[in-house]
Amino acid sequence: MENFSFRIRKETFLVLDNAAVHRAKCILERIPFWQNRGLYLFYLPI
Repeated sequence: MENFSFRIRKETFLVLDNAAVHRAKCILERIPFWQNRGLYLFYLPI
């Protein structure tokens, strides 16, 4: 997602399931940086 966040040209919304890999610490730590680039993550309800 890091590379993807540099390539987007307009606000982008990515919907993810609640798999452990999508909730990993390394992902959660990057969310503020991605939001500054216009990439927003949303999680499906459990």
